[in-house]
Amino acid sequence: MYSVSVTVGGCNGPIGTTSVTINPIPLAQRQPITPPFVRPNLNLFSNLVAGATYSWTGPSAFTSTLQIQVL
Repeated sequence: MYSVSVTVGGCNGPIGTTSVTINPIPLAQRQPITPPFVRPNLNLFSNLVAGATYSWTGPSAFTSTLQIQVL
């Protein structure tokens, strides 16, 4: 599960969360040279809020302060 908290002027907004399940690419759809662990990017984003700070958390001790995440 990934979560983001947005703070503006010292006030915290509600925490947004999303669950992500990444399934392996089925064998029938893989190219012969594509390893099984290759996957598309995961894009997470919060609405842009002027003057806001962002605090992301997630699996494997993931943290970030960017508005947009490309994992």
